[in-house]
Amino acid sequence: MEALVKCFEYEGNRVTFRNENGDVMVNATEMAKPFGKNPYEFLRLEKTVEYLNALESTTGKSRSDLIITQNGGSNPGTWFCQKLTIRFGQWLSPVFSVWVDTKIEDILTKGVTYRDTHVNDDEIILKSLNILQGPLSIASRTIEEQSKVIKEQEPVVEYAMECLISTSTYNTEQIAKELHLKSAQQLNNILHSMKIQHKSKKQWVLNAPYCTMGYTDVETYPFFNQKTQKHETSSRTVWNEKGRRFIHELLNGKLKKHG
Repeated sequence: MEALVKCFEYEGNRVTFRNENGDVMVNATEMAKPFGKNPYEFLRLEKTVEYLNALESTTGKSRSDLIITQNGGSNPGTWFCQKLTIRFGQWLSPVFSVWVDTKIEDILTKGVTYRDTHVNDDEIILKSLNILQGPLSIASRTIEEQSKVIKEQEPVVEYAMECLISTSTYNTEQIAKELHLKSAQQLNNILHSMKIQHKSKKQWVLNAPYCTMGYTDVETYPFFNQKTQKHETSSRTVWNEKGRRFIHELLNGKLKKHG
């Protein structure tokens, strides 16, 4: 089954999670980047080797199932299984480990995922229904049977609509218009003056502690590269609903005072 991917941002650095049938894999290379470390430093530790040996014997999985190296593609790097990821996070930083644990829990309990390839909403709904209905194809049913199944599954479909295909993300330009500001640049400058964010490599990045409060997400989107003549993917940082609400609450009083 095609893996479901979700990208989060930690202190301006992307960390990619992949949910494969309830087994979460995390890009350990991206995890280590904010701390200036490498996954292989962790893998060489005696305690890590002992833990991996125990994990193999307990789960029946091979080392290649627990650790995957991906060269090329949209999310290259070394990927760790869920259990190893948690221990790796603890080795990197206790605070970061809590952040990673929370994201894994969200993915497993809330279905917070999106695909790394572009699909339309109808396709996601149909695939969700196919999973719920078992191996029988919707196309093979009569109109009467389809109506009956859809009615029975209406609460679940509603959940799929709200959780699986709802993005609830906003770019800075959209939020600036909501606040009646002239441009996204004006909003960015205000947030900079309030020490909410700073510029790094021509991109705005949240300062601590705001970078760990879950105000932003990283969206992956496909595009056609004219130079290479290939279909590729890129990513961008966007504000989620929590971040949008934070900006409104932060600036509404300030803007009214300076009306």
